[in-house]
Amino acid sequence: MEGKIIKPDVPYQNKILLNGQISKSVCVGGSRMATFYLKTKRFSSYEDEFHVYLPAENIKGLNLRTGCFVSVDGEIRTRNVFVGDERRLQVSVYANKIENLSEEFAKKDDFVRKSNNAYLGGAICKMYPLRTTPRGKTLQEGMIAINNREIGQSYYIPFIAWDKAASFINRTYRISDQVSLHGRFQSREYEKKQTDGSLNTRTAYEVSVIRMDPIIKEF
Repeated sequence: MEGKIIKPDVPYQNKILLNGQISKSVCVGGSRMATFYLKTKRFSSYEDEFHVYLPAENIKGLNLRTGCFVSVDGEIRTRNVFVGDERRLQVSVYANKIENLSEEFAKKDDFVRKSNNAYLGGAICKMYPLRTTPRGKTLQEGMIAINNREIGQSYYIPFIAWDKAASFINRTYRISDQVSLHGRFQSREYEKKQTDGSLNTRTAYEVSVIRMDPIIKEF
């Protein structure tokens, strides 16, 4: 979701650090924005894939072909797009800085350990009821709104928390509370039932919360 600046206001805090391998090489569109897709590893066998974009002028001197390893220092940004007649939330990474990484470094534990860290600050704008999955895990979902006053936009970023973190967030925070969070940006596939009864596979993006803290106002 992309929209006008909301209140209450929180100082802009939106940073994501990624190490990954390019899965779809760079493409430059008519808007002079360069885009590519990046896969990041978890310590499990699962990989997350993200859409990354930046001004085309900033890719000079970089190797952004499929299979190359890079580090990205950027922001998570969202906007509403139409797919057919349906409105969807597009979640992407805007790259402020990119560097190529060696294949040797990509084999080290540090490559995975530092592969995905998100640091966000904003106001909780959605909180869903606490629930339990069929496997018995406690789950808390919500959304945080982040104001970017420099360009006059707000980004609405989904978050998810599990077990102890889920229970803590559910009993501690409410809508409009100002919070900072550290987590992992991740993707997951799910199936949505269509009007004709068929199932359509989609990809959701969210920040899996490691830690959430209140933002203390200074007077």
